[in-house]
Amino acid sequence: MATLLTACDNDGDKTVKVVEETPHSPFIQIGEQVVVNDVAKFSIINNTLGKESIPTNSEQGSRLHSDNYLLLDTWLSLENISTVDKSADQFFSDIKYVHDNRFEYGVDGVSIEKFKGTQFDDNLERIIEPSQTEVFHFTSIVPAELENDQKPLKLIFTLDGQQYEQQIR
Repeated sequence: MATLLTACDNDGDKTVKVVEETPHSPFIQIGEQVVVNDVAKFSIINNTLGKESIPTNSEQGSRLHSDNYLLLDTWLSLENISTVDKSADQFFSDIKYVHDNRFEYGVDGVSIEKFKGTQFDDNLERIIEPSQTEVFHFTSIVPAELENDQKPLKLIFTLDGQQYEQQIR
């Protein structure tokens, strides 16, 4: 879509400028299943903000020992629907969290659950075969103030060249 702007310069000559609007990233909700071309099918399972990042079927995980920071963790289920093996790092790029529409936090870790969700695997060269589903965790260390401030917080990531956003709050 393009916007047409008209204006007059100092001499009274009319100028026309076409401004291309960039497409907005698709917004996704928790539990919404998204199919990306013939590459992947994914859905966001949950977001947590706290002192721990815990695999789905475990009581223990990564723990942050700091009063000033928390772990922001997004759980995402992804199925490889392509016809070829892909390493985990071939699926996602440009992962970040944006707080208050101003502050960006890069992801400090991307992990995959292993052993039926009881442990994390940080090896992103791990192969995901066609029709195989894995649970990814995007984890970022953020200031503790985010826990209660109620300002907008969103996740942005790219999968197969398309950017996606999830409004966490």
